[in-house]
Amino acid sequence: MSSHSSHGQSREGERSRTGPLLLLFGLVIVYAVIALGMPVAQAQVQDRQRRDIFLVVVGVLGLAGGLVWGREKTERNREAWLLTWATVGLPVWALVQIIPLPVGLVNLLSPARGELLRGLAPVFGTEWGRAGFASLSIVPAVTLNHFLLLSSYAVLLLAARELALRARRKTWMVAGPVLVAGAVEAALALLQFTAPGEAQVRGTYVVRNHLAGLLEMAMPLAAMYGVARIRMAQNGGREAKQELLKGVAGLGLAALLLTAGVLSLSRGGLMGFLGAALAMAVMSVGREVPLRQRVVAGLVLGAVIFGALLVLTPDSLVDRFATHSSEGRTALWREGIGVVRDYPLTGAGMGGFQTAFLKYKALEGQFVVDYAHNDYLQGLAELGVIGFLMPVLMVGLVVKRSVRIAAQASEMRWVAVGCLGSVVALLIHSAVDFNLYTPANAAVFAWVCGLAAGVTPLAPKIVRRSGRSEGHDSREPE
Repeated sequence: MSSHSSHGQSREGERSRTGPLLLLFGLVIVYAVIALGMPVAQAQVQDRQRRDIFLVVVGVLGLAGGLVWGREKTERNREAWLLTWATVGLPVWALVQIIPLPVGLVNLLSPARGELLRGLAPVFGTEWGRAGFASLSIVPAVTLNHFLLLSSYAVLLLAARELALRARRKTWMVAGPVLVAGAVEAALALLQFTAPGEAQVRGTYVVRNHLAGLLEMAMPLAAMYGVARIRMAQNGGREAKQELLKGVAGLGLAALLLTAGVLSLSRGGLMGFLGAALAMAVMSVGREVPLRQRVVAGLVLGAVIFGALLVLTPDSLVDRFATHSSEGRTALWREGIGVVRDYPLTGAGMGGFQTAFLKYKALEGQFVVDYAHNDYLQGLAELGVIGFLMPVLMVGLVVKRSVRIAAQASEMRWVAVGCLGSVVALLIHSAVDFNLYTPANAAVFAWVCGLAAGVTPLAPKIVRRSGRSEGHDSREPE
C-alpha cells in the first residue's frame, strides 16, 4: 500500500513540475509563430530583436527542463539515443563550420573554400595562407546566427519529446500550442480575406506560402484530435457527450485551418495538405484490418478530402496551377546545384548559399537570391553531406516511430497519425519553398517532431457501464 502511495506521490510531483514547463514552452511556440514569420536572411532590426528574445527564453527554459528532467529516467533505447544525437549534432556541426581550423585542413576538407582563402592571401600575406586559421563557413558571422537558431530548435524538439513521454494519456496537451497558434493565424487570415483591399492572405507572416506551411502542420493534428475524441465518445460512459463535443470542435478547427490554407493561394501548401490527407488516410486504418480493406478505406478517405479541397479551392488558386509557372524555381535549382558541387562534403556554411550562389547566378539579374526555394537543395549546399545526414536521420526516426505507433491498437495512435501528417505535409512543401528557414515554422516543425518522438502506445481504455474507465499503460520496452 505504501509503495503505491509513494508511486502516486512521485507521479503527482512530476506533473506539478512538468505542467508549468509545458505552459511556458507552449507560450514560446505561440510567440514564435506570431513574431518570427520573417525568413532569417530577410530579418530587419526589429525581427532580430524578437528573435533574440526567443533565443534567450528557449535557452532559459531548456536549462530549467534539464534541471527538472536530467536525473529522471525516460526512454533509453537505441532509437531514442540516435534521435538525441542527430538532433544535437546538427547545431554542433554548424558550430564546427565556424571554429577556425588550420588552413591546410580547410583546403583538404573543402577545396572550394581553400580557393577562396588563397584569393585572400595577397591581403593577409602568404605566410597566413600556409599557416593561418580559417573557418569552413564562407560567412561565419551568418552561420553563428543559424547555430543559435538550430540550438533553440534542438531544445524545443527534446523538450516536446520529454513532455510527451511524461504526459501519457494527456499527450494531446503537448499538441495544444500548435493548435492554438494555427487557430490564431487561421482566424487572422480569414479576417484579411474579408477585409476590403487586402491583397494577400498571409496572417502575421511575410510570405503567404509560409502561412500555408504552418496551417498544413496544424491541420492534421486538429483532424486527428477530432477523430480521437469521437472514437472515445463511441465507447459510451458519462463523458461521451463531452468527448463528442471535443471531437466536433477538433474537426471544426481542422476545417478552419484547411480553409485558411487554401485561401493563402499557396500551390506548395495545397500539395502539402493533399500529402497530409493521403498519409492520414493510409495510416488511420489499423494493422488488424486486411490489406485490401485498408487500401480501399485509405482511398475513400483520401478521395473525400481531395473532393473537399476541390470545392474549397478558389478560382484564383486554380488559375495559378493552370499557368504551370515555377516562378523561376527550376532555373534557380539548376544553377544552385553548382554550390552543392563546390562544397559537397562540409558545405558552404549555414546561411552561406546567398554568397556562394553569386558565382552561378545567371538568370535573376539584379535580384538578390537569398534562398534556393528548396530546403533540401539549400540544406545540402550549406551543410554538406556530413551535416545533411543529421536532419535526414532525425526525420527518418520520427517518421518510423510515427508509422509504428499509428499501426498499433492504442488510443495514442491518433497522435502519431496527426504528427505523421504534419511532417509529411511540410516535407512535401519544403521541396518548393524555404519553410525551414523561417524561424516560426522551423520551431513548430521541431516541436511536432519532438511530440512524435515522445508518443507512447497505451492500452485502450475499457469503459464500464457505470461510466468509469480502466486501462493500463503499455510503454515500449526500454
